[in-house]
Amino acid sequence: MASFNEIQVGRLNAVLHKLLDMKEGAPAPQLAGDVVPSIILENDRPEFHFLGNSRLCGGGLYRAGQAGFYNKVALSNPAGSGVLCIVERFDVFASTNGQIDMMGVDAVSLVGSQNGYLFDTRYGGNAWSLSTFPTCQITFEETAFAGYGVNVQVYRNTANTTMTIDKPNIILGPGTGIMLENQIVANAMGVNLWWRERALEPSETR
Repeated sequence: MASFNEIQVGRLNAVLHKLLDMKEGAPAPQLAGDVVPSIILENDRPEFHFLGNSRLCGGGLYRAGQAGFYNKVALSNPAGSGVLCIVERFDVFASTNGQIDMMGVDAVSLVGSQNGYLFDTRYGGNAWSLSTFPTCQITFEETAFAGYGVNVQVYRNTANTTMTIDKPNIILGPGTGIMLENQIVANAMGVNLWWRERALEPSETR
């Protein structure tokens, strides 16, 4: 039987195991009955994500403009991945003034795909040579039509000026993705994406 206020989230137990170098077993079977006010220092340092089994990821690509075609770049979390993707930031630029739409899409592979990079090199291998890479992929395509998924955001861009969206609050479960689509035909586009990945807890599925 569970104790009152018992920590039942495996990911939080894993943080305590690693941070305090503890052996297996419940590290904190019950929280204190009283909540004590405290000042928390350095609670969001990027290297701490490793302790919670959260991987820092990123990647980018440039697509030249092609006559009669629209550029599309997506971040895709594959179906059945068992991973939760938290999009932390993206930036985008295009070669002429115009409009870039963000669309919600299924995690389908577009014509081309490119692995991202692990921005924490402690996960083994050589992250910069892609011997180890994230679960989510950056995919891209050029099509003769505009529109692909559900249009959820619209951005106006200035030619050759990088537009940055910080903390867009996008959570991608398995089988979902987001796509940035250039609404000007034959327009070059560059996209950089930063995201985090961690194991999906059973309690987070519906």
